[in-house]
Amino acid sequence: MAVLSKQVTGVRGIFYRRIEDDHIFEELWSKNSPIWEAKRYGGGQIKSTITPFDGGPVYSPDARCRGRRQVSAKFLFGDAQGLDSNHPLGAELGRRFRENDFKSLCKSGLKSIVKIVAKLIEDKCKSEGWEVTGIGVSIPATWTHDEQDEYKALLKGAFTSKTIQQVLEDNLHFYTEVEAFAHYLMHNAHKYRAIFPKTGDTTILFLDFGGFSMSGCSLRARVCPRGDGKARGDGEAAFFRLGDPFGSGGGTEHWEAFISEFCTQDTLKPDGLDKKKR
Repeated sequence: MAVLSKQVTGVRGIFYRRIEDDHIFEELWSKNSPIWEAKRYGGGQIKSTITPFDGGPVYSPDARCRGRRQVSAKFLFGDAQGLDSNHPLGAELGRRFRENDFKSLCKSGLKSIVKIVAKLIEDKCKSEGWEVTGIGVSIPATWTHDEQDEYKALLKGAFTSKTIQQVLEDNLHFYTEVEAFAHYLMHNAHKYRAIFPKTGDTTILFLDFGGFSMSGCSLRARVCPRGDGKARGDGEAAFFRLGDPFGSGGGTEHWEAFISEFCTQDTLKPDGLDKKKR
């Protein structure tokens, strides 16, 4: 099963295989993965920001694009309607999306990103002799069925493999980004035992302050007592979600905008910063 995950400013792909009791994960690697991302995120990331504002190339997979205004591809699904109403880019993108040329440019950028990911997956499957049987995609918590349908259509248009196109029709699953993170943590619960009490259940609030979206969800979890490491389920976690995930379209740059506004307003006051708020 291939799992796609959008994280921070890029797309990552993970191949998952299970052979008897062994869970095998292999990261999708791109030769165009930005060099400057390798130290921070470990490489393997496909750039997912586009530059539709200045008439230059709308998508440059291996360029940093310094000095050019960039926007996350996440914002462009659903014609940017998923953005928080207070987001600095919301009004501008809403206005620009009424321009047919701008909208077409943004959609072409989305297609370029998804085509690169699709080709990498197909090439890897061909070289290894693998068959994709299911696909999971992580998405912002603010997305509706409209954005999901748009994403599915993009994927179906990008893959040339008839087998994978059929999988997209029959076995495509969407997970919010914070749920994907929660599942990773629970799957590796033995590494993070310090967050679990020794007895009884615990409620965990997961918060994902991502680069271009923020989301959260609560889980009820219990870790099985750890014995000699040989018993079935030993050290594993059982968990279920409490309520629906929640989120806001806009991440760290949203915080930056509010902090900048707060600092600017207080700095311009005749008596300077209010020390009581500091």
